[in-house]
Amino acid sequence: MDYAYLHQKFFDSYQKRYQTIMSGWRIIRESHNVTELEQFQFQTHSLKGESGALGFIDLYELTSNLDDTARQIQSQGFSAEAISKVDGLLNQLIAAHKQNPNPLLVHPDSPNNNSKVSLEPNDVEPTRATALRIALVDDDASVRAAMTKLLESFGFEVSDFASVNECRQAMVEQEFSLLLLDVVMPDVSEAEVFEFAKQCLSKQLRVISMSSKDDLETRLKAVRAGVDDYALKPININTLISKIKRVCALDLERPFRIVLLDDQPTIGEYFKQIAEQKGFQLLSFSSANSFIRNLDVSVPDIFLLDINMPDVNGLEVAKILRQEGRFDYVPIVFLSADDSPATKLDVLSAGGEDVISKTDSPEHIFKQIEHRVIRGQHISSMAIKDGLTGLLNHGQLMESLSGSKRLSERNGTKFGLALLDLDNFKQINDTYGHSVGDGVLVGVSQLIKRQVRESDIVGRYGGEEFLIAFHDVRSVERVVEKLNEIRDKFSAIKFDVENEEISATFSCGFALSKTGQPINELINRADKAMYKAKSLGKNRVEVNAED
Repeated sequence: MDYAYLHQKFFDSYQKRYQTIMSGWRIIRESHNVTELEQFQFQTHSLKGESGALGFIDLYELTSNLDDTARQIQSQGFSAEAISKVDGLLNQLIAAHKQNPNPLLVHPDSPNNNSKVSLEPNDVEPTRATALRIALVDDDASVRAAMTKLLESFGFEVSDFASVNECRQAMVEQEFSLLLLDVVMPDVSEAEVFEFAKQCLSKQLRVISMSSKDDLETRLKAVRAGVDDYALKPININTLISKIKRVCALDLERPFRIVLLDDQPTIGEYFKQIAEQKGFQLLSFSSANSFIRNLDVSVPDIFLLDINMPDVNGLEVAKILRQEGRFDYVPIVFLSADDSPATKLDVLSAGGEDVISKTDSPEHIFKQIEHRVIRGQHISSMAIKDGLTGLLNHGQLMESLSGSKRLSERNGTKFGLALLDLDNFKQINDTYGHSVGDGVLVGVSQLIKRQVRESDIVGRYGGEEFLIAFHDVRSVERVVEKLNEIRDKFSAIKFDVENEEISATFSCGFALSKTGQPINELINRADKAMYKAKSLGKNRVEVNAED
């Protein structure tokens, strides 16, 4: 039998299987959908069988555990322990997928690695929250138990310890990404606690201190120890999750996207090569005209501008950028040989953040860029996204719609809007409470985001209404088909309410833009189509076909 052929065939199908398993689990984790769980179990079982038959032992053992856990959930129901176990196993799958070659796909009988496969890591799903291993140190057993349960419900893997010494001993054999460290504990002084924090930080472990003490002295000790954040007791779990996401950069979008404007093309080529080596995406322009014309393409993570250019200078370009609301939270950094105090003042007055000297080493330049991007993404996430759903809020949604529509018109493509409104949502809130209603809003928003293209725009228009913008509509029928697919999947989701399962539906209206039609008129047309869907019985999609 030609095993080389079978191995290659297996490699060729692995990427698709990997993505199917990851996307399937995201849906299952949020919805507890039994049908999706059956598909997930079928995929893991199939992968287990093939990997075992072809001799990929490590992959076989991992998928066997996934298969067994999926079966356990099917028979015993969803539990925090089972969900956490699947999260941990998928984290191993993700970690292997990021490596080249993938260690799970290297055949043990191939000393020259002839059977290895090189898979690009760019498509790895951003599920780093489930990959995080947390060490929790608190002398209060009830606090540890409550916090562990809550953190595990968010997909984190938690090991709890009653003392610093107990945690220190465990760290000899276990690796953690984050330490949640109580400040006041018996048998250990504050100085010893913060010294332990310093030791952990020196090993690249993130540390969040926890204490009911909010005095300046204790805060200063934490800062001087170098801890990443400080959480006040009693712990608010939502606040803590927000701190964990920030400290561990769980919400960062990678690779970072840089847009560079420098009148010397060789500078652009030089920085592009360095950026790619460091895992950044860099788009360079050598003229202000081409730079401005392409502003509607996407929102980058940072702008790098040369100050002195013919016809137009970088300071003027920065002022133009700051006139665009959607770039409010995008850092603007200048590259210049002149980093004098006067130049820095000019940069600040133009809306820029800093000046980086062109004479600095590439390592230093890109380290500064990375720090600026991380800070910018954090601020942007808080400012432009809806706090509950994580989608664009109303203001940023309208800004993005205008830019996307202009780009569509310039490229000669068709632009369309879909307006979704949850059916009987007030009844859900009145019957089951607003927390259940919030869960439904989060469920529909995450489902929509997963189902549309990355280039499409999704935002919360208001209340229980959501907007999707399709910037390149080639077939209205295909868009309607996709919207009906989302509608069907959402109506199949079961939301747990104590001992009851409930479901929800939405009505949707779609409208294709006319040439020169303002956004507000297009939204009104989609709104009319949506109300038509409501009047015809709800849970359906209607198209506004006005000439």
